[in-house]
Amino acid sequence: MDVTNSQSWSPAILNYVKEFAADFSQVDNIEGKSIESDDQASRRLLQYLGSDEADAMAPVALDASHPISDYFISSSHNTYLWGNQLYGKASTKAYQKVLERGCRCVEIDVWDGDDSDSDTSDSSADSDSDAENEGEIKKLSRRFKKKMGLSRSKPETKPTDKPASASSPSEHEGVGSADLRRTVSKTEPRVLHGYTATKEISFRAVCATIRDYAFATSLEVHTCPAQQQIMVDIIRDLWAPYLVDLNAVTGHEISLPTLESLRKKILIKVKYTAPEVAAQNPGPAVVSSNADPESGSEGEGESREVQEAPVKKSHIITALASMGVYTRGCHFKDFDQPEAKLPNHIFSLSESKIIEVHKLVALNWQYINAATMLNQAMFHATGGWVLKPEGYRSFHRAQSQISALDRGKLDLTIELLAGQDIGPADKKLRLYVRSELHIEDMEELNGGSLPEGGSTKEGQIKAVTELGTAGRSPDFRRQLLQFRVDGVAEELTFVRFKVMDDDTFSRDNLVAWACFKLSRLQTGIRKIRLYDCEGQQTNGMLLVRISKRLEIE
Repeated sequence: MDVTNSQSWSPAILNYVKEFAADFSQVDNIEGKSIESDDQASRRLLQYLGSDEADAMAPVALDASHPISDYFISSSHNTYLWGNQLYGKASTKAYQKVLERGCRCVEIDVWDGDDSDSDTSDSSADSDSDAENEGEIKKLSRRFKKKMGLSRSKPETKPTDKPASASSPSEHEGVGSADLRRTVSKTEPRVLHGYTATKEISFRAVCATIRDYAFATSLEVHTCPAQQQIMVDIIRDLWAPYLVDLNAVTGHEISLPTLESLRKKILIKVKYTAPEVAAQNPGPAVVSSNADPESGSEGEGESREVQEAPVKKSHIITALASMGVYTRGCHFKDFDQPEAKLPNHIFSLSESKIIEVHKLVALNWQYINAATMLNQAMFHATGGWVLKPEGYRSFHRAQSQISALDRGKLDLTIELLAGQDIGPADKKLRLYVRSELHIEDMEELNGGSLPEGGSTKEGQIKAVTELGTAGRSPDFRRQLLQFRVDGVAEELTFVRFKVMDDDTFSRDNLVAWACFKLSRLQTGIRKIRLYDCEGQQTNGMLLVRISKRLEIE
């Protein structure tokens, strides 16, 4: 595309370029600079608009020198599913797609590799959070399968389209020969959404795909001890060069490793199993403090004591549990439980549980909705790792969420100028733009309850334009989207744009979208690159002029 060629741009955008070029010439004249002709100024402005420099999304550099707990990590739930959560297909391609989009923590839901529904299999307590629903889900699944006439398909046994990935080091050559090796006398574990009619894939095929694309993986283990040992063998077979030192020890006084030190490593999150000696000894096991049960804080000089508690036998074998070195799965009770003070703990929460304590963001990547748009904005072009604000990092002494970040009064104006190449070419479109500002809920930060019992809303502050001119490249005639609000933390606030097609007789359709973290939204004359309803970036864009001012309180 020749960006200086007027035929590359819509008439509406060219008109604004001419106006801005004339304005620039006047400014140069006032300041005594050399004056360009309007044509020269227009070409220079078109060249700017055609470059990455004009993007509304600011670039970001990753500082990898902090412990891994100091980062937000782009994560996926039920990664293996391709489509519907109840009867869709499981595929290694689903892992490849989310990892290529920057996801760095994926879930593997592992079950015994036999012809049953694994009803008698021991399951890990990573699924403890869903245990209360599992019986009913199992019954529903059986009725659903019977009604639909669905039979179990043969598991996928090899990864699809194994790439020559640039991120795959040369060591893959020595491991690759084992990709599809199967032990004839052993049935290998499979990956599927338990108690549903979803199709399955082999655990080995998933591991081979993750090896080529991923960094961290979460194991939800529903397999018996014998199958768990096969899982361990497969993991060692395929991931040997990328596993961390399994003898590393983490505790209260030991920090987690830096992100930089873990490059080209695969971390495994699996439920922690206490040493076998402890399991045989019914003595004291849980360490707690004399903390105020209301505040959850521990006063200076307060003693710590060991309380008598029986050791709960884990269903995870030691060989598998030991692989969770820096990412040790723990069942969640509350944020004041002893495990919360261990650097390497990871809590597993059900959806119903998490919305009791915080607003839910993105779980599944299969569909584009508000949550996945916000998730994309948080991690865009970051490699899946975002350094947390200083007040949220490991060694910061902030006493609460409200004091961990600077907050201020936001005055944000987006002047909507024109659009170009938006939506499918074969449709007659009448486009307008909805914009939403997503901010932290102040009632939640101050210790109050979440709105509507914890459920999320599309956006807290909204603005909408009138219709632009008809077609894929509309003129929006300098309409303004304005937001003025107090208590805004720039690093955890998001601006979302939805380009809608007006439909007189039915619900308006989403045609394209974009979403930005406020701290990365750049001011001035900018282009907003648009995504389609499948989450893929398009050639479509919005031309805008952005003004942003945040006065810290």
